[in-house]
Amino acid sequence: MAGRPQTAPLQIDLEVGQRVRQLRERGGISQTMLGAAVGISFQQIQKYERGVNRISASSLFAIAKALDVTPTEILEGIPSHLSTFPSRHSARDGQEMELMENFRRIQKPENQRLLVQLAASLASD
Repeated sequence: MAGRPQTAPLQIDLEVGQRVRQLRERGGISQTMLGAAVGISFQQIQKYERGVNRISASSLFAIAKALDVTPTEILEGIPSHLSTFPSRHSARDGQEMELMENFRRIQKPENQRLLVQLAASLASD
């Protein structure tokens, strides 16, 4: 839209996009194949996955169907506090996102649990 200020993606959009990417990759589906199944370009899939563009409810349902999952599975595990829309982004937002990305890369559930415990302990100080 002309005249609309460029804003950073919201964390919720980044999270949903990352879940779509994870599920797409898990199913061995390319961005091109997913785009074709949903009726949009692979570039739009890229924008969704990067959180640049928000996924509408109808697109979320179409993507879920193409990935053979439920919309709930796409949204599953996304912290509920991310559904609020902050008035502005802080430098901490980037750190939170980095922490979440690294958390997802931890393969061992025990290590994930330890990190959650560490974060809870640090937060209570």
